[in-house]
Amino acid sequence: MSNRKPIWHDSHVLALARSQGISDPEEAIKSLCKTLIDETGSCGPPIKPEILASFRGVDAIRRVPMKEAGRLIPVRDGFEIEVNSSHTAEKQNFSINHEVCHTFFAEFSSRQTKTDWETGVFNAELEEEFLCDVGASALLFDPRWFRPAAINLGVASKSVFELSGQFTGSLEAITRALCDLDLWPCAVVFWEESIKPKQSHLIFQNALPGLEDVKDNLSRLRVKLSWHSPSFKGVHYFPKHKSALEDGLVVSCLSSHTATAGYELVDSPCQRLWMDSVYVPYRKDGNLCPRVMTVATLSEKPQHHAL
Repeated sequence: MSNRKPIWHDSHVLALARSQGISDPEEAIKSLCKTLIDETGSCGPPIKPEILASFRGVDAIRRVPMKEAGRLIPVRDGFEIEVNSSHTAEKQNFSINHEVCHTFFAEFSSRQTKTDWETGVFNAELEEEFLCDVGASALLFDPRWFRPAAINLGVASKSVFELSGQFTGSLEAITRALCDLDLWPCAVVFWEESIKPKQSHLIFQNALPGLEDVKDNLSRLRVKLSWHSPSFKGVHYFPKHKSALEDGLVVSCLSSHTATAGYELVDSPCQRLWMDSVYVPYRKDGNLCPRVMTVATLSEKPQHHAL
């Protein structure tokens, strides 16, 4: 995966960066978020997104049944925000902050309703959406407090839960922010049972006599989502849909619903990694979805990089 900085083209993105006197839009949005936090008088986590929103002219935040993650609605004297009421409180916090960051761009574009089917998953090709994800993370996990807290707790699955409680962020958002800090070479992987996309057509076909077992065995525990610190990417990378070792610790965690930890050999390339895994199911549309979260490091107790 490339570490190259994105090349920005969106006129609204470039205008926002110029307004801050900063050439890099990522640094510009982070600067705006830091200023917003300071304006609220906050002196540590958790920073309520409702307070942040009020300082950006948001008059109301409604948690409503909706398919999308969030929506920013311009009104006469400001904005209103709607978020998906079925999402966890932590996910709603991220989505609210994502919509708050859209208000920064509203100063350089027409005031239109912004509807986000998802938040926290955008790449730099969708420039404003990507930067709103960057900003949402900066508002939730201000590095002035997040960095020392992470260093104090160390890199482990237990630390992820501690940070999630302290900063009121989802596991996905916390682990992305943790990897972005690059305090240690580490990766966080979320695994779910699935088949490879190129095999998906098989589930719509009737199994031929004698081939039922082939069809039934297509499902494997695979990478659903992964974050990597920059210093880890040069050592190993967990691509989406990569399957877990069948008799390994990650699969054992899923089958037993108990935490596992130990060294495990992973391939492509072959690498010995410390794999700290916990069972973290979630609910979607009322159904329980099994899932495993793994914190992968080069050693059991890695030392963080010098500040």
